[in-house]
Amino acid sequence: MKNKILVPLCFLFFAACNSSKEGLQLKESTHNNGQYEIATWKGFSEAVINYTFDDGCANQFDVAIPMFDQYGFQLTIYLISNWVPEDKWEIIKQAISNGHEMGSHTVTHPSLAELSLEDQRKEFLNSRKAIEERTGIKKCHTIAYPYCIHPDLEVCSEYYIAGRDCRG
Repeated sequence: MKNKILVPLCFLFFAACNSSKEGLQLKESTHNNGQYEIATWKGFSEAVINYTFDDGCANQFDVAIPMFDQYGFQLTIYLISNWVPEDKWEIIKQAISNGHEMGSHTVTHPSLAELSLEDQRKEFLNSRKAIEERTGIKKCHTIAYPYCIHPDLEVCSEYYIAGRDCRG
């Protein structure tokens, strides 16, 4: 039963980077005319698998987190901050202390492209702020775009270092 819940909810992302035992190595990207750099993964791993879940549904707290803890894997849950039940914030805090990431999926799950820039800012800021305050993390770094629809990326980059969609 657990695997039937897990598989449809997970998106797997693979990325390979050069590794080095000398320290954190940066390499110039072969894309985008070398205008950005990619760092190696934590622990100098050559690849990483990222399991992500959207919305912060109850089974993600009650089933997925314990299952991932049991097997020693980390996951990312993109939380809709107004949808998180009050009794789940302690579970979220414990999950963070176990190495899981909690990212933003906005406050209310709107179609961001349909919002004004000011309303997008409110969704980004208030979601990030709620997650940081409720969990004690210093910074909520990433967002998953509701409905996989990109917001204004310049505005989004004021609040997050990375955004995820589901279009590859």
